[in-house]
Amino acid sequence: MKTSKNESDIILNIIEGKSQEKHTQIPINVNVNAVFSKYSLTPLKNINFGPMTFGEQVTRTFEVRNEGLFEFKFALCDFKDDEAKKRIKE
Repeated sequence: MKTSKNESDIILNIIEGKSQEKHTQIPINVNVNAVFSKYSLTPLKNINFGPMTFGEQVTRTFEVRNEGLFEFKFALCDFKDDEAKKRIKE
């Protein structure tokens, strides 16, 4: 929300209690900036390990990047593991 000196959505009206005399309206100029958490994940889709033989280990990487103004925490776990789910909720 941005206001200017010529136009404002918020107006201050002062009225004297006993006499009910109304004073000149005063516009309240306000500037507001809304921010939110934002992150990016690379690669965007599946991590492809390609063809593998049984028992072979292959390492692939991905990146979680904070793109917003606020610090945030994240965790990676196996949601089939009940203990891991409990730790995340804590």
